[in-house]
Amino acid sequence: MASTDGLAGRWEGTWLSDVNGHTGTLKCIVPSGGTAESQREFLYRATWMKILAATLSSDTEVKSNGKAHSFKSEKDLGMLGGTFRCTGEVKGDEFHAKYTSYNDQGTFTMRRVP
Repeated sequence: MASTDGLAGRWEGTWLSDVNGHTGTLKCIVPSGGTAESQREFLYRATWMKILAATLSSDTEVKSNGKAHSFKSEKDLGMLGGTFRCTGEVKGDEFHAKYTSYNDQGTFTMRRVP
């Protein structure tokens, strides 16, 4: 999925819990938006314990300054997860974010998939 907006495309990497040290693979698809400030639906797919996986779509507010893209999102996961919040930044091919939920917090680290 090639894009000229610098944020859209496929991303792969890992997530890491600051609470318990758990980690796993993480993938994200970001659709094209085209404007400096927009709402986009990020689609995340995370694995843990090598056999469990979950998918989460999150409406995400994006702001761009020409060199980087900052973003933030919030999603109610219901009784099982409380409110998921994520804030981060993309610079070039590097995607870094911090997340929080009802009983966890940690980081997302990904690189663009060519």
